[in-house]
Amino acid sequence: MSEFEHCVAKFALTDPADPRYQRYKAYRESLGRLFHRSSEIAIEKGISNPDLIRWLCAAIGSYVNAYHGIEKAWSSSNKNHASLVTIGRQWFGQKEFPRHYHVKRMELYHQTRCHIITMTRTRDDVDDLLINDLVAFTISPYVKIRKTSQTYMKHVLGSFEGVKALVLPQYLSRLKSDIDPDIVKGALHSLIPLIAFAIDRPEYIEELYTKLLDLEAQPKPSIQTLAARILGEAIAVTPSPVTLLQPSILETDMSRFRLTAIEDALDKDLPVMIRGKLAELRNKRQNAYQSLIENLLQKAPNVHWRYKNYIANILFQLLLRELPVSPQHAKFFVDLVSDPHPILAKCGLQAVTRILYIAKLRHLCENEQELLLQKYTKHPLKRQKQLEGIPADYTKKYIALMKLSLSEGSNVWLEDDDATGWLCWNNVVT
Repeated sequence: MSEFEHCVAKFALTDPADPRYQRYKAYRESLGRLFHRSSEIAIEKGISNPDLIRWLCAAIGSYVNAYHGIEKAWSSSNKNHASLVTIGRQWFGQKEFPRHYHVKRMELYHQTRCHIITMTRTRDDVDDLLINDLVAFTISPYVKIRKTSQTYMKHVLGSFEGVKALVLPQYLSRLKSDIDPDIVKGALHSLIPLIAFAIDRPEYIEELYTKLLDLEAQPKPSIQTLAARILGEAIAVTPSPVTLLQPSILETDMSRFRLTAIEDALDKDLPVMIRGKLAELRNKRQNAYQSLIENLLQKAPNVHWRYKNYIANILFQLLLRELPVSPQHAKFFVDLVSDPHPILAKCGLQAVTRILYIAKLRHLCENEQELLLQKYTKHPLKRQKQLEGIPADYTKKYIALMKLSLSEGSNVWLEDDDATGWLCWNNVVT
């Protein structure tokens, strides 16, 4: 085995200056543009042949992912490797395995490397053109073409980073009530794997909810059912937003997450850069949430009760504890409490309870860290008195003091719990 010790597993062509590398790259780009031109012709002429579109989608998926089927092959190899370990292990901590186990392990490592490189590969212009062609197929008026292309689009979204930000605006732009219902349906089906991504981005969350709520004017029942499903999933994955900043990041904190010490100037400026980015993201999120709240409050009086329920649930999720609740936001839920529909009344009651809880937190928490952790350390009305040398008539005086009115002096005691004093006194009275 000594002759294999210095072998390094890598790809065949790694030098961009190599003529073979350039020749392969030019051939690949030429092939990609051929696929793009074929897709353009199919889209322009409205070709409804599912076999042709299936071939084009498979070609685009193979081109964009660079290693076609590598995700499926990697998953299969991973299961086979785990099965070999389970079968071949005879005692705990065993290190020696048969030769075919090591062959399978090297195969798994190589496929894992290919899979990771595929996900982190930089997109070029040809990749973007082909992904846009795939988007056009996913919103085709023909059902078979939509289902075929959506399968390949899910594979591209799961194995190529940066594609979600490219395709999401295109799907959102198709959510209109005045276009072909089949196109709207294709956009809705394609939007399902992108919901969590859109909710997490402040630049997309308002447009997502606005476009989905505007589909109320779409008369087709299947679209109403699909829009309701997506709205439900979107509300479920929408966390109660928190724009509070974490504690200040210091150089000592950064050193815990690095293998080397902070020495150069760039590393020393890194905590300051991170704090600046966090503050910028905080402002962006707050502006997006406030804009969405105002938009939803304007829509609420003019929609069906079912969509009003969606709006109420979204507004409930957007109750931020670090910002005061606006009067319009609170009034919307107060009015819902007396709504004749039981679902809306229940949502209004829950929201009012949440608003009062947020008000209590904002009043009692002394800093942002207590507000971030949703706790308060000291009740403003709570007092404790140390008792030493209690006289015999102390109980009578104590009861008499509690009978005084609040206007008779500042020494009046109010007690919620009489756990002490009925038989004997503790050292401390609360």
